[in-house]
Amino acid sequence: MSRFFWSQRTVFAACYGPSVASPSTLSPEPDGVVLYGMSELGHPVRSRTVIVEGTTDSDLFQLAAQLEYEATSTNLLGEELAIVPAGPRYRGGASAVIRELVSLRAVAKHSLLPDGHPRYRDMVFAGQ
Repeated sequence: MSRFFWSQRTVFAACYGPSVASPSTLSPEPDGVVLYGMSELGHPVRSRTVIVEGTTDSDLFQLAAQLEYEATSTNLLGEELAIVPAGPRYRGGASAVIRELVSLRAVAKHSLLPDGHPRYRDMVFAGQ
């Protein structure tokens, strides 16, 4: 992806996904995290979800993935990765990423695997 994706600024992103990436960890019925993603963010939450500042950042990832696919037939996003903007256009930003991450953490703490471990984990990538 680095061949096509270059930015002069750092993208603030939060990565959210199941603690173990396998079909058995995904709930057969939509849980609170999935429902929150669809209702509040307007995008599906997949096994690997990256929350970016806004639609411009999301569009850049989509474009990079499309160009890589055209050049190498490699699908960078696949079925497990979603790039989700924290807000449309100017309603995004770092504060929106933080807001959505805090909300997702609150919802995710109630989504557990049968053995009692958390279904989701999160990581934050930040830059200046």
